[in-house]
Amino acid sequence: MTTRRTRSRRIRVLVVEDAPEIQHLLSVILAAADRDVVLTGTAAAAREELAKKDVALIILDLILPDTDGRVLLAELRRDTRTATVPVVVITSYTDPEVRAECYGLDVDAYVEKPFDPDIFAADITDRLERAATLPREGGRDPLTGLANLARITRELEGLGEGDGAGVVVAVLDSMRDLLEGHGWGVGDMVVARVAAALQRVFTPEDVVLARLAADEFGLLVRDPDPERAREQAGRLVDAVRRAAIPGLDGETFRLTASAGVVIAGEACPRSEAVDRARALAYKAQAAGGNRILGSAESVDGVADALVLVAEDDDITAKILSHRLEKEGFRVVRYADGEDAYRGALEQTPAMVLLDVRMPGMDGFEVLQRLRKTPSYARIPIIMLTALGGETDIVRGFQLGADDYIVKPFSATELVARVHRLIRRGREPRAG
Repeated sequence: MTTRRTRSRRIRVLVVEDAPEIQHLLSVILAAADRDVVLTGTAAAAREELAKKDVALIILDLILPDTDGRVLLAELRRDTRTATVPVVVITSYTDPEVRAECYGLDVDAYVEKPFDPDIFAADITDRLERAATLPREGGRDPLTGLANLARITRELEGLGEGDGAGVVVAVLDSMRDLLEGHGWGVGDMVVARVAAALQRVFTPEDVVLARLAADEFGLLVRDPDPERAREQAGRLVDAVRRAAIPGLDGETFRLTASAGVVIAGEACPRSEAVDRARALAYKAQAAGGNRILGSAESVDGVADALVLVAEDDDITAKILSHRLEKEGFRVVRYADGEDAYRGALEQTPAMVLLDVRMPGMDGFEVLQRLRKTPSYARIPIIMLTALGGETDIVRGFQLGADDYIVKPFSATELVARVHRLIRRGREPRAG
């Protein structure tokens, strides 16, 4: 009987890391009498383990042989079984945009390799103990008590045949500066205050109000009428404007928000509704923020933005061009590195998508030369790389890349990153 009680208290820690030496290190430092450390090397293997049994915590490498770790992280947050499971990212590079996106996907910690084994083990133990004391309902955000992305996803999947619903995603403006200046602890306080303000405006009878990610809120409007969804988006944005947030200096300050609105149904597949609304929110933010944008609308300064695509594979280039042009961007594509570099000097795009492997001049050389050009000091550059190319990604960041996309890529994920980075590139330089 004692043995059965001991087994019932055992917890599982899932490690998703393909490097054998890191796997071995983690298996040793995380070993405990009440703990099973499950080692996997791919996203597919991790999904199989999660299907077998619940886990108490996930340790996730970002570069995996079969996918980008951020893609898996987004999947985890959409699934009610794993939506609130603590996730600790371990990675060999330190780019602030990737770190910010991981926190935006609700990661619990971002740890850089190499890490101190003793400190890491103590941190994991502390997180497991704290997680055991927190109520973690699969469809509810632990910080705010609102619904979460998994709940919104489940509601959309449950719509009847032919039914539609409005989906609103709102992003808090100026949160990047706030987080960089004061840290994620202050960010959590701000998010909690905004959530409380929104709860005073919306009731469960109106909509499903959710916190989707770090500084993203969402609404599911149980009505396919675009005007109704737009009205609710206006209520959300207005509530953010009116919320008084206490500052560290004792004074209160106010925020604004940018929102995107789509109608999930025939024109917009339910599985893509949240991502499309998010992309619209970032497009609105890139145009200055404090506004609402619907799928049929455009905004000055964004629809005409030029994206330079350097990609020698015709199929990949067509996919990229089609999706970006659908978002209102102008696209110029080059299949050769030397041509791409010369073309970049003749025009100033809002964004560059740069394949690592190209004829004429590889992506690294193009990136290095562009970063030495004054006009490209702040233009966002995304590297395109093949699966498992961790060395390429690390080198790209060292040469000045802002982010990377692993092939094959999600089109909605690509669009969201493009909008987010273009917005950042337009922000005024500090000082």
